[in-house]
Amino acid sequence: KKMFVIISDAMRYEIGREIADVIKTDPMLKGGAELSYSISPLPSETRFGMASLLPHREMQYANKAVLVDGKMTNGVAARNAVLQDKNETYSAIGYEEIANFSRDELRSYMSDKTLVYIYHDTIDNAGEHNESKVFDVVEKAIDEILLLVKKLYNNLQISNFFITADHGFL
Repeated sequence: KKMFVIISDAMRYEIGREIADVIKTDPMLKGGAELSYSISPLPSETRFGMASLLPHREMQYANKAVLVDGKMTNGVAARNAVLQDKNETYSAIGYEEIANFSRDELRSYMSDKTLVYIYHDTIDNAGEHNESKVFDVVEKAIDEILLLVKKLYNNLQISNFFITADHGFL
């Protein structure tokens, strides 16, 4: 089976609750959704949270970088390398890239993959420029995630999704 893990940077539990509620009631998705929480690693910031979500045996912090099993984890390309090292059918991609794929591009991309981590950055990007803006982009982030789930389901008939976050905003 194929599966997607959508990681929305800085998404809070309450936002996840909204997404789960929509998935349960949306007539197109008609999905089952379970919601659970976890405590983010400390400090609660992207470089630690993203690394902790990758499959690994050990994590290290050295020279202001987080490594899993001795490999760098900063950025989608580095995380893709970590995933590919675990299994050649695993992959990582940014939200913007996969959201812009056509149906044929999606099918081609997924042809040899079983697990894909999709990195969504709308909330964290807003917070980096102005912390008060995170509240303004929450609805946009929810819409983007739900549209992506629908697009992937409609074009690939894959219904296995985990939607999670690396940490929440304060």
